[in-house]
Amino acid sequence: MTFVSIEYHLFLFAILFFYYFLNYIIKIIKSIVFFYKILKKLFSNNAIIFIFTIVYGINPALMGFDCVILTESFAISWFVVLLYFLISYIKEERIEYGIMSVFLAFLLTFLRPSSQIYM
Repeated sequence: MTFVSIEYHLFLFAILFFYYFLNYIIKIIKSIVFFYKILKKLFSNNAIIFIFTIVYGINPALMGFDCVILTESFAISWFVVLLYFLISYIKEERIEYGIMSVFLAFLLTFLRPSSQIYM
């Protein structure tokens, strides 16, 4: 019978912790950055944009879903990206934004079918 050393377990824990922490930070930043870009396209008042971005960023539901292993965290953050491309397509009428919004809607449908409720 072989025993695995404690260093191996600590190393594995450190890698998993770093991966999940980095993934959490990237999802939060991605979602907040795209939400900020959406507000920049919709509003011209910087105070309103700043306040809404802060409220969205400190929303406990957003941070709570990012700790869940299921598809909620991906669905929320990618839905914000979908909204960005959809609003960009409506405002600027560029085909690239339309293609990206259709692709992301397709991806979200297979990622989490209940995301069709929001569309």
